[in-house]
Amino acid sequence: MQPRSPKANWIIDAVLFAGFILTFLLDITGLALHQWLGIGVGLLAAYHLIVHWRWVKSVTRRFGSCSGQARTYYLLDALLMAGMTLTVLNGLVLSTWLDLPLNNYLAWRAFHVIVSVTTLLLVVLKIGLHWRWIISVAQRHILRPAAPAVPVLQPAVVPVRAQGAVDRRQFLRLMSIVGVGATLAIGSALNDSLAALARGLIAEPEPALAATDTGATPDGPAAAVEPALPTAADAPAATVLPPATATAIEATKALSPAVPTDAPTPTVAASPIPGSATCVVRCNVGCSYPGRCRRYTDKNKNNRCDLGECL
Repeated sequence: MQPRSPKANWIIDAVLFAGFILTFLLDITGLALHQWLGIGVGLLAAYHLIVHWRWVKSVTRRFGSCSGQARTYYLLDALLMAGMTLTVLNGLVLSTWLDLPLNNYLAWRAFHVIVSVTTLLLVVLKIGLHWRWIISVAQRHILRPAAPAVPVLQPAVVPVRAQGAVDRRQFLRLMSIVGVGATLAIGSALNDSLAALARGLIAEPEPALAATDTGATPDGPAAAVEPALPTAADAPAATVLPPATATAIEATKALSPAVPTDAPTPTVAASPIPGSATCVVRCNVGCSYPGRCRRYTDKNKNNRCDLGECL
C-alpha cells in the first residue's frame, strides 16, 4: 500500500509528529485527552508502517546486499516501531481506562517517560536524515505560491546563490522548529516526572527523644527517687555507734514517713510516627471543581478530583 501522493505522505508525517509532541504536554491536554492522543498517535504510526510495508519487506529480504543508507533507515525505523509500541502498551497499563492496581506505580511511570523521550529523540534523528525530502515536498506541494493570473513575458532576474548555503539555511530552519518542539516536550515530561517523584518521597520518621540528665528515657520520664535517710546499716562496718546516737536514729525512722519503693513509673504515650506510605497522583492539575479537569470525578465527596488525590 502506497500513499496517493508525496503530499499526503508529508501531511501524515507532520500530523504524527505534532500529535506526538502534544502528548508530552500533559498540563495542556489533561489526562483524558492525553490517553486518547496516545492511542491516536499509535494508530497513525501503525498506518505509516503499513503504507511503507513494501519497502520494509524489500529491505528485509536483501538486508545484507542493500546500501548502507537503506540499512540505517531500516534499523532506525525498527527502533521507532519498538519504542512506539512500548509507549502505547505501557500507557494502557497506566491508563484510567483499565485502572489496574499497580504497586510500583512510580516505576511504571518512570519507564513510560524514559521510553517516550527516547522515541522522541529517534524521531528527531529520523527527521534530520530525511530533511531534504521534507523541504522538497513542502516547497512543491505545501508552500507552493499561487500561479499568477497574467503570464510574465520578460525574464525575471534570479540572484545566484551558493547551493550549499541555501541547503544549510533550510536544514537549520527545519531542525530549529523540530528542536524547539522536542525541547518543550522533553522539558514538560521531566517536569511532570520530578513533581511526581517529589510527591512520592517516603516521609522520614521522627527521631526518638534522647535521654537527658534528669533521668528521662525514650519510653518516658523516670520516677523521681528521694534520697534515703541514713541508717545504721549505711555506717561503716568498723564504726561503732554510741548508744545515744543509735537511739536517735531509731526515733527518726519511726517518725519519718515510709518511702514507697514500688512506686509506679509514670508513662507517656508515644506520639505516632508518620508512616512510610507514598503519595502518587495520576493527574497533577490539582483541580477542585468540574470544568478545569477534563475528567472530573469525586466519588468520596470531598470536593477534590479523585485523579488528583493520593493512590
